[in-house]
Amino acid sequence: MKTRILDTPAKRISIAVAIVAGLILLAAAIYFVVGIVAPRPANGLKIIAAAHAYTRALQQRHLPIPQAVPLQVLIDQGLLQPADIGSFRGLDANIFLTAGSAGPTVLMRVHMPDGTDLVLLADGNARKIKR
Repeated sequence: MKTRILDTPAKRISIAVAIVAGLILLAAAIYFVVGIVAPRPANGLKIIAAAHAYTRALQQRHLPIPQAVPLQVLIDQGLLQPADIGSFRGLDANIFLTAGSAGPTVLMRVHMPDGTDLVLLADGNARKIKR
């Protein structure tokens, strides 16, 4: 008695569909278990408040105010929490403490991994420029 599992086209198609459905279910399970981390928004109000607190602390100690401060320095000094900077975590992000008189005022500059800079201007515009 010789039996063949794949002896008809209907059986072949149903087995192929079952395999594809199983792969889709496996991919969905992996997606939901591992999950894809959604970018977290930065808390702009907390970043600005931390920059003000940092500037006030420098003024009280009669220290010079730098043109910009990295967000990591604000975290290291306890003025910000890592969650406050959202997607900027791990990037070279600087908030400007002093305003320049030439050209548009830059509030924040972030060096992106692709070699560009994301610049936030005082007028509310954001630009992506080549470094």
